[in-house]
Amino acid sequence: PFSCIFKIHDDVRQDAMMIQFIDMIKQILNDAGIDHYLFPYRVFATGENRGVIECIHNAKSRHDLGVATNEFLLTYFINKYGQVGTPGFQRAQDNFIKSVAPYSLICYLFQVKDRHNANIMIDEDGHMLHIDFGFIFEISPGGNMKFEKAPFKLTREMIDVLGGSKDALAFQKFVKLLTKCFFAVRARHEELEAITSLMMNAGFPCFLPDSIKKLQARMFINKSAKETCNEIIKLVDSSYESSFTTMYDGFQKKSNDIWF
Repeated sequence: PFSCIFKIHDDVRQDAMMIQFIDMIKQILNDAGIDHYLFPYRVFATGENRGVIECIHNAKSRHDLGVATNEFLLTYFINKYGQVGTPGFQRAQDNFIKSVAPYSLICYLFQVKDRHNANIMIDEDGHMLHIDFGFIFEISPGGNMKFEKAPFKLTREMIDVLGGSKDALAFQKFVKLLTKCFFAVRARHEELEAITSLMMNAGFPCFLPDSIKKLQARMFINKSAKETCNEIIKLVDSSYESSFTTMYDGFQKKSNDIWF
């Protein structure tokens, strides 16, 4: 079934563009034979200040799950799928890895911000999905302050689901998948740049004249494979329990009562 939200006095064209990017990343990863999970839900802009957004079925925001259960993510996974090490938990953990890795790459490449727990969904199978792309590329909450300095969101509770440490097998699988996704996308960087170039002419506030140059820099176009692998590890290290992420979640809890 298709259900949707009608938006009025809200410009969803930027969201529609971001979904196009996600759809392209999904196709690139499929073409490369990489087992992953992305869900490019549909967004239709019906005017400059109105549009229609598809609802994601069988998924709840991390905020809603927190309010309903008052559980950390690992506890929620154990109660829903089974104890750590059981087939049910293993399936859910694998689904978590398959989704967190490509969405982390997307958040980094396109500078997706405002990643509080109301903008992150968990579906029935354990996948993590991102929604609401009002802050991308050069714009972020707080303007020039740029509260969210981490390349992507990788909180303690996410790390716990990934085995609890950088040495855990599940965490290493996440890093390996992130790396594979990165190289697959970089190999077709011209396609991403072409869409960016077209959209820059639409007058979206998220772009500056050097946005494509910055996108290329984030993909380490001129670095060798070995150098790029080292840069990816740095991205993971910078995101790992980032104090900037924790502070932003804390700010959203205080100002908007979003679960944290």
